[in-house]
Amino acid sequence: MRSGSADRLTTLQRAATSFVESTRRASESRRHELERIAALLAQTDEAAAERLRASAEAGATEAVRRAEEQAEEVSRVAASRVVAMVAGYAATLAAETRRENESRAERQGELIGGIARVHAPAARAIQEAIAEADSARLITAVRQGEEIATAASAAIRKQAPRG
Repeated sequence: MRSGSADRLTTLQRAATSFVESTRRASESRRHELERIAALLAQTDEAAAERLRASAEAGATEAVRRAEEQAEEVSRVAASRVVAMVAGYAATLAAETRRENESRAERQGELIGGIARVHAPAARAIQEAIAEADSARLITAVRQGEEIATAASAAIRKQAPRG
């Protein structure tokens, strides 16, 4: 995982959260200002004052709802990017293990060839043990990648914004 990408995603998530909070504050401020105006208006027309209050409340609620929807969209995009980054890391674990296994193959072939000249049954047993060990390393790398992906998904679900 590239740290720069993770940092950008963290910054993006914080900005989305900050956006919702600033929208809430601004909406509350507008609602209070309109309430003050409605109180003055009520002195001459109570019905108009009530319409203004209702409109102010509806406008504030709608502005916050839209901000929350936008923040949730940002969170979904960030979460999908995190999942992609983790999947790339998991694939890298497996690919590196495959390359390591392949890079040892020539040395292993030389070892097995030397042992076979002395003791063929031992060479076959050692070759099978090496193949099993290589396979186990690859299975472990794949499993680790899956566990990391599962942990990342759980963390994302746990941190998902709640409206």
